[in-house]
Amino acid sequence: MPSLAVHVPGLAREGPVIEVLLGPWDRSRRRGNGPGATGPIRVRALIDTGADGNVLRRGLASRLGVIPEGAVRLRTPSSSRATGYRYRLHITFPNGTAFESMFVEAPLPGFNVDCLIGRGILSQGVLVY
Repeated sequence: MPSLAVHVPGLAREGPVIEVLLGPWDRSRRRGNGPGATGPIRVRALIDTGADGNVLRRGLASRLGVIPEGAVRLRTPSSSRATGYRYRLHITFPNGTAFESMFVEAPLPGFNVDCLIGRGILSQGVLVY
């Protein structure tokens, strides 16, 4: 199983926040030559063991230039029910470990991050906090 060891400054204050690279999982899933068409972008991600799946901050998909693969109903801590578009993205961690996984675009009020890494990815590796 993949593992990742990183030093997270301010862990007690901010939580497990790391920088990752996000991009389309397949070039054919891009929307034209938008801002994300040249490659992945660096984003701040919160490792969230309480999240069933992975969440992408609303509006980030347009920066990546990706096309949704459908919509799903979801529950968030800030709202009881919402609808979010699903995107298959390629995520690369600081050590080079990469995954292709589904992300749902949703608002992330109160979070100073661009995405949440949930159990969809975390279940594929070993997490020691």
